[in-house]
Amino acid sequence: MNPIARFSLTIAVLLLVAGAVAAGLFAIPHRTEALRADNAAGDAVCLSCHQEKASFEETAHRLTSTLPTRQSIAGSFSRGENVMRTSNPQLHFRMDSTATGFSQTAVMGRAPDTSSHAERIAFVTGSRKGQSYLYWGAPDQLYQLPVSYWKGVGWVNSPGYPDGTPNFGRPIPPRCLECHASWFEHVPDPTVINRYRPTGAMLGISCETCHGSGRAHVRRERSPLRSLLPRAIIHPARLARARQLDACALCHGGTAALRTPAFSHVPGQPLERRAAG
Repeated sequence: MNPIARFSLTIAVLLLVAGAVAAGLFAIPHRTEALRADNAAGDAVCLSCHQEKASFEETAHRLTSTLPTRQSIAGSFSRGENVMRTSNPQLHFRMDSTATGFSQTAVMGRAPDTSSHAERIAFVTGSRKGQSYLYWGAPDQLYQLPVSYWKGVGWVNSPGYPDGTPNFGRPIPPRCLECHASWFEHVPDPTVINRYRPTGAMLGISCETCHGSGRAHVRRERSPLRSLLPRAIIHPARLARARQLDACALCHGGTAALRTPAFSHVPGQPLERRAAG
């Protein structure tokens, strides 16, 4: 075979191989997964390409759970404004801010003969009208603190808490966290419902809660073969209306029981797959 024919044959083979690879890439469907810490890109990465969406970071959804800071906690820690009196003359609550963090303390009895129970605020939930606060009991069990905040009122009893009782024992189940965070890793335990890994939580409702896990999408966008790869992301506006509403109904459609674990919803999939009964 002469050199020209050999060269032509080589080019033809390479083109066939390239075509086969391209066809294979096109044929690979992307299967969107429920968001987890190990498949998330994170809002900062999303915004590196989508700067026009930066205002989302200040929305009530995005701020529906945060770490405690003076800015994120709406209630006042000023002297005289950091105390919540109750109908029980033997009980009041005090909210404190120190160099080591923020805490709630139940003070029981009458001075000088008092006892107290204090817990440190780990997470703030809510941002606009009201807030509740969570704390770690034991090393990895999450509970709600007894004092919440309501705009225009101030420090108040947490929802459902009887006035005048120092209740620090309400556990936070995964279904509650699912509507205030993008990811918490629940640790199954037959004895308690509120055990989680203390690290790796993704606070607030992030971009990927509605768009699906984004790490594969980021790899695609950074690949020289990006035009051949599936987009690996959900565009909610292109979903059927029923599927768009499902994403909202997960948290705004009542408290119906679900038969699947928290943090397992995949954008674009029917919510009925998760609903019990």
